[in-house]
Amino acid sequence: MKNDDLQQYIDQRMADPHFKSAWDESRLEYMVARQLIQLRREQGLTQNQLAHKLHTQQSEISRIEAGDQNISLGKLEKLVTALGACPKIYFAWGASDSDRKSPAAQWESMLAADWHKLPVSRDFGALTW
Repeated sequence: MKNDDLQQYIDQRMADPHFKSAWDESRLEYMVARQLIQLRREQGLTQNQLAHKLHTQQSEISRIEAGDQNISLGKLEKLVTALGACPKIYFAWGASDSDRKSPAAQWESMLAADWHKLPVSRDFGALTW
């Protein structure tokens, strides 16, 4: 299923309150899994090759990418690092998607309002390893 087809399917199913509730509870896991798959594919790695780099089994990578296995932040860091990326976790103000701003947008807003009060070396909204 293509990403556009999947997004259209998800959008249609959101009318069902049970689906919406389940989606809201698992949305973060889905987003992380999609990013891991994208990183792995961009590196040209199979699940088996990634598993070999991490000294684990292909089935574990499959479960993680399918969202069927919870992983610790430490395991997430190892996965992302093995994929040649730098893990970052962002937190946004507000409860809804429409209230959420990217770190860049947060900086932009702060620059416009109180640019002279900004700390010199701080990454607002991100935890970076």
